[in-house]
Amino acid sequence: LNESKYVETKKTKNRFAEGYMHIFKIGGLQALKRSNEAYAHGISTLAVTNISIIKSQVLLGLSYISRLEAKQQKQFDYSRALLALSEEKGNIEGIVNATTFIGEYYFNRAEYKSAEKVLKKCLEFKQNTIGVIGMSFSSLYARVLFAIGKKRQAIIFLNNEIGQYIINGNGFLVSYLEGLRAEFSFLSMDENEAQI
Repeated sequence: LNESKYVETKKTKNRFAEGYMHIFKIGGLQALKRSNEAYAHGISTLAVTNISIIKSQVLLGLSYISRLEAKQQKQFDYSRALLALSEEKGNIEGIVNATTFIGEYYFNRAEYKSAEKVLKKCLEFKQNTIGVIGMSFSSLYARVLFAIGKKRQAIIFLNNEIGQYIINGNGFLVSYLEGLRAEFSFLSMDENEAQI
C-alpha cells in the first residue's frame, strides 16, 4: 500500500488506523517473525499523517509487539510515548493502557516499587475504564501489591474490583480476577498448608 495516496479524508484515515491496529494485534498474538515489517508499516504511517488516532493505534500496536517479543526497552519507550499522547488528548483508555505497559515493564524487571508508583498514579483514571483494559490494569496492580508484601491489601483490592465488575455488567472478566484472588489466598497460607 502507498498510504500517501489515501490520507486526504478523515474517514480513510480512521480506516487505516483500525486496519493497522488489527495488523499489530494479530501479528503480535501470533508472534510473527515478520515483526520488522510491522514496525516499517508503523513508521510509514507516522510519516504521512499527524492524526492522533493513527499515532495512538500505531504506538499501542508497537507496544503489544515489543511486549510479546520481550523487547522490554522498546515496550517502555513506545508506552511512554503512548502515555504522553493519551494525556495530551485526554484519552482515558489510552492512559490506562500505556500505564499498564509501563508498570509491566518494571514488574518484569522485578522493580516492584517503581511499578507500584506508576500504577498508583493511574488508579483514578482506571475507575472510568471497564472491560479488558481495566482488568489488565487491575490484575497487574494486584500482582505488584502482592510482590512487595502487601498481600492483604492485594486481596482487598481484588475483592473491590470483582464487586465493581459485577455491578458494571462485566461478569465475564470476574472469573479471571477470582482465580487470581484464589492464587493469592493459597500463597498467603501457612507454608506447610501450601505444600499440601
